[in-house]
This record gives sequence, C-alpha cells and structure tokens, in this order.
Amino acid sequence: QLLYTPDGRQLISSGDFPQIIMLDSQTGEEVRTLTGHSKLVNSMLYLPETKTFVSGSHDKTIRVWDCTKWHELFSWTAAGQARSVIACNHQSVLIVGTNLGHLHSLDLKGRRELSRVNHHDGIESLTAHPAGGIVAAGDRGGSIRIWKIGADGQLTDSDVMPWSAHQGIVYSLAWNADGSRLISAGSDGRVVSWNMAASRRSGPRVFELGPITAAGSDRAFYHKPTTDQIVVCETAPTRTVSLWNFKTGKLVDKTEKYDHHEIGIDPRGNFLAVTTPANDLCLFKTNAGSTTLPQVPAAARWHATGDLNGPHFFPDSNRIAISCG
Repeated sequence: QLLYTPDGRQLISSGDFPQIIMLDSQTGEEVRTLTGHSKLVNSMLYLPETKTFVSGSHDKTIRVWDCTKWHELFSWTAAGQARSVIACNHQSVLIVGTNLGHLHSLDLKGRRELSRVNHHDGIESLTAHPAGGIVAAGDRGGSIRIWKIGADGQLTDSDVMPWSAHQGIVYSLAWNADGSRLISAGSDGRVVSWNMAASRRSGPRVFELGPITAAGSDRAFYHKPTTDQIVVCETAPTRTVSLWNFKTGKLVDKTEKYDHHEIGIDPRGNFLAVTTPANDLCLFKTNAGSTTLPQVPAAARWHATGDLNGPHFFPDSNRIAISCG
C-alpha cells in the first residue's frame, strides 16, 4: 500500500513486511522506518485533523503514531488480524475489521475500545458513509453488511439486511459523493453499484460488470473525481479500458489502444497515467467533465529500464510516483 502525507512531501509504503517505510517523494530516498509490528502491515490511515497516522497489521495490533515527531503514541490489540481500518466521527473514532469477523470501534483520544460486534465472516473491506452515521463492511464470503455508528462511537446493527454481493471476497468498497450508492468490487471480477436510496433491504443493483471471461485477465476500477463515472481496466489478454456511468449503468466509452499495464487518475480528473508492458509511462490529457476517454497518442511519454507499476499522482496533481522493478 502507498499513502502520501497531506503535503505531498513524503510517500509512506507498506507491504509483505512488518516495517513501514517513509520516502522523500521527490528524491525517492528513505526518510525513516517505523518499526513495532511483527507481521505484514496491510492497512494504513493518515488523520490530518489529529496529526496522527494509524497502521493495522496481521499481528493483530493497531498502532497510532504522532505525525510531528513520528513516534508511537499507543497500540491496541484486536481479536484477530487487522484487515481494514477507517476513521469516523470527525476522525475521533477508528473502526477496525478483523479476519475473524469482529468489528471494533476505538476511541482515539481515550485510547480504549468503545464497542465490538460480530460480522459473522472475515472482514476484508470497510468504508464510512460521507455523511457519517453508517459503515459498510465487505467480507470473505461475498456479503455486504451496513452498521450504524453512533455519536458515542457505539456500533449497532442497521435496518438494512446483509446481502450477497459477490462470489468470493469483497475486496473494495466505496460510497459515491452523495452517499446514495455503494460501489463494490469482488474477487469474482465483478464491479457493482448498489442503489442504497431505493431500497432499505439490499439496495438493488443499478450497475454491474459481469465476471471476466478471458482466462488470465484481471480487472481494476478507478473513480473519476467529481463525476458519476468509473474507469475500468482489464489486463492481458484483453487490455481494454472502459468508461462507465455507475448511476445509469451505461457504457460511455471504450478503447483497446492504450496497451496498458496499470493506470492512475489524478485527483482533479484531468490526467490519466498509464504504464505499459514495454516499460513506458504515458500521460494522457483528459477533462474532469469529459464523457470520453482521452485519445492516443499520449501527450507525454517516458521510458524506463525495469517493470513499472502503480502510477500514483501527488495530491497537487503535478507529479507522479511509480515503482520500478
């Protein structure tokens, strides 16, 4: 996982190791290493309002770090592996989902557990509603469940019944800007938009991408900022990039001309960065409100020696970070 500090000056990295590496985002040089976890770190969260950084690990611990001096403030141990961590209630409460199906709420200021509920299956993804008050949790069995989060940080069951969303793990969840739709992605290759405003039971789907049919292909999706559109990428052998309106469920545009490996979209929605199997980084000019994908050729192209992965734009949209193997 990669995470920028709010000022864009440092890039925080975690992976299949217990250390958290902080890099200078301009030079790529290592600035510091945060140690304390004993197993891989798979969840990171930056909280600018409280000037703290949170990490969750397979060692079952949540560690909270001071962002001014970068020392550990405290740690807390969950019932199982901390698979997903998010913040609620103006960043005063942490919600932690574990592989054993427990959902914890933690008081950051008081450094204590507020509540614990049983989700019934291992939790893999969490997202907080933009207006607050509810949290969506996706699990290993493919189900999504909505939980209420009170002003006091207490988790309680909601009146929305859990529903089966995917055949396999729900590995990603995101609300749209007004909170009327919940978008999920699963290990079955499907991406689904659920109309939560239309049904109190399970949010009938208004948009769905079916499973991938090409053997060996993979799929990733990216929300286009300030729009109701998502960009969907499929890797070899299909190598298609498509633009969908998740409110209407309609295909807006599609191309097979990028020869892409991975892509990234800048926070303002004006540029599309594409890495290719030939180790090129291509930059395409688009428009935040455009209803088409940018045309080839690329506005700019750079070549590198080694495999390029994960183009990530800086918060100011002026720079791109990539990893080169």
